[in-house]
Amino acid sequence: MEIRIRALDLFNHRQVDVIRHALKHPYEQYTIDGHRNCQNVVYETARTDLLNLADCGVLEKKKKGKKIIFSAPHDLPIRLRRMGKDSQ
Repeated sequence: MEIRIRALDLFNHRQVDVIRHALKHPYEQYTIDGHRNCQNVVYETARTDLLNLADCGVLEKKKKGKKIIFSAPHDLPIRLRRMGKDSQ
């Protein structure tokens, strides 16, 4: 799956890290602040990374109060396979 993710060439290395983690930990939730701290980037970069993943259908986003919570959809591997086929 890793090769397929990198082959898509749609995602930067930080986004690939999130995808890889989401595949291993399907019930994990992600926040902009958490991604910012983990990747050591500014807020706007973290926000853009996660919102782009949500726009591509790789993550789902929900509002929880003022925060946006991101999580992996239950069919993430299938979605990634479809993206791989579409990009070929």
